[in-house]
Amino acid sequence: MLKFIIISLLLLSSQLCAQNKQVTLQLIWKHQFQFAGFYMAKELGYYDDVGIDIEILERDAYKTPVELIENKKVDFAIGRASLLIDKSNSKDIVALGTVFQHSPLILIVKTGIGIDSINDLKNRKVMIPIDLQKSAAIKYMLMKNGVILNDLNLYAEDFNLDSFIDGDIEAFIGYLSNEPFLLEEKGVKYQVYYPKDFGFDFYSDILFTSSTFIKENPKLTKDFYEASKKGWKYAFENKAKTAQIIYNKYNTQNKSLINLVQEGEELKKIAYDQDGFMFHLDVDRLQSTVDIYKILGFMDKNVNFDEFIYEYNSDDVFKLKLEHNDAIHLVLLLLLIFILLLTVIIYYSVHKKWLLTKNNLQREIQTKEKEIKQQNTLILEQAKMTALGNMLSNIAHQWRQPINTISINVSMLEISMKLGKKVEEKELIQCIELTSEQIQYLSETIDVFRNFLISDTVEITQVKLTDIISQSKSLISDSYKHKNITIIEDLKNFELLSNRSNLIQVFINILNNAKDAIVNSNVEDRYVFISTSVKNSEVVISIKDSAGGIEEDALDKVFEPYFSTKLEAQGTGLGLYIVHEIVTKNLKGTIEARNAVYSYNSKEYSGAEFLITLPLHM
Repeated sequence: MLKFIIISLLLLSSQLCAQNKQVTLQLIWKHQFQFAGFYMAKELGYYDDVGIDIEILERDAYKTPVELIENKKVDFAIGRASLLIDKSNSKDIVALGTVFQHSPLILIVKTGIGIDSINDLKNRKVMIPIDLQKSAAIKYMLMKNGVILNDLNLYAEDFNLDSFIDGDIEAFIGYLSNEPFLLEEKGVKYQVYYPKDFGFDFYSDILFTSSTFIKENPKLTKDFYEASKKGWKYAFENKAKTAQIIYNKYNTQNKSLINLVQEGEELKKIAYDQDGFMFHLDVDRLQSTVDIYKILGFMDKNVNFDEFIYEYNSDDVFKLKLEHNDAIHLVLLLLLIFILLLTVIIYYSVHKKWLLTKNNLQREIQTKEKEIKQQNTLILEQAKMTALGNMLSNIAHQWRQPINTISINVSMLEISMKLGKKVEEKELIQCIELTSEQIQYLSETIDVFRNFLISDTVEITQVKLTDIISQSKSLISDSYKHKNITIIEDLKNFELLSNRSNLIQVFINILNNAKDAIVNSNVEDRYVFISTSVKNSEVVISIKDSAGGIEEDALDKVFEPYFSTKLEAQGTGLGLYIVHEIVTKNLKGTIEARNAVYSYNSKEYSGAEFLITLPLHM
């Protein structure tokens, strides 16, 4: 019987092992901490957990990673930012994510030999491997300093430190996380130049595969993507343990353990984006890279980023994670404030209630009312700070493209001049006009944000309603554009005495609420309608969406504090409560929520409608 059980277990084990899918990962260089996350995902069983049996291959000296993927010799590979060039040339490439947000490539120059700047490299012996001689980061940095590859005595060896140490070469391209440590160990003095210090910042070590492979293996691809991210998270959180495993099992370069740990320290600094996410690919940064490649003549076609970026690495996915994290932090903060207030109330109720006379009780009630009023003021300020945070995020996103356009224009003129190309007067005028337009756009954005920021919450001024709505739209326009939502207006140009900041906050909260409702309902036609009219010396503002409406049993509760129809991680339930408080108390008006059915372009829609009524004179 025991023999039968053992045999059965062995058979079951072999069957389970047989279910694992064999995949190959092609590295871009030899084993080192640069690929630590993939080693750890394998060694810790993260790949095994999702049925993946992985083989990790060192650099192929004869075939590029793109060729290996294209010929189906490997399933996944690591590439450089030049994958964008391959994509523009119709190569079947899908970028799953980038291991490093900034390129670790650097130019290392020996000190004490008369090279005090990049310009001094002319006619000097410089080692640049063949595959890096086409690196836009390196070529752009050289050109920014008046140097082209033809000015150099080029050597194509692969990171041969002995040639540098012996003086056979005077400069070479290396890795921030590698060669500097090795040179310091040997006591060699050197100077480092970083491409990003010259305005050139690329992604590095992009994990990619083909769309064909993804279509044939959608679950396998996603499992590999998630397991790899998990491996990288562990590697950076446990650098010493990771270095020890690489030292013992993947040390084909015979590096010291301390070198591997130092590599991990440096690489962690460039692995996370500004929001703390790994693997994130930003469309704006990729577009900037494409623009630079075009300037340098590496490509002349655009790239379809929807096809280039893996669906689970989209901005929507990362933004949703960020919004969830922000919402959780806000909920925790409000919960802490609530618990603190509750503790104070209970303390005073239990320990002082029996001492209070009627007059004392009245004074206690007045005190509590004052505390509640102060707390309401605090909540209003917190809501405004949340709105400010959202606006700052939108403004930062809206500014990227104008700033990028200005930078590209200046770079094109600079490079043309350094290459001795004649800049036509017409071309120069177009460049100046385009730059002026972008600067004017940035200035207008600053003015709108400044008006909202400095406005006093009790200051009453004469304002144009159309201006207020226009300014509110400008602060959320980018998020609407990102979600493919169109705003349809039917506005009358009324002037009223009111508070500019309060009105903007009301409109922003309602418009953000409409955006969330439309996104969550996943409707095909995404519209928000804003209209204004006058009735009985009052201004009536209607804002309605095409999201399908609010459940009837929830309509009476939408303005209650902490009530939300959104998922728990997506809303705090304070937005519409704040709107109600501002409209009814600060602006002396009324607000009503209801469901509406209406027509637009001969098509019927339904959604929530918010009716705000304000006095023309306060």
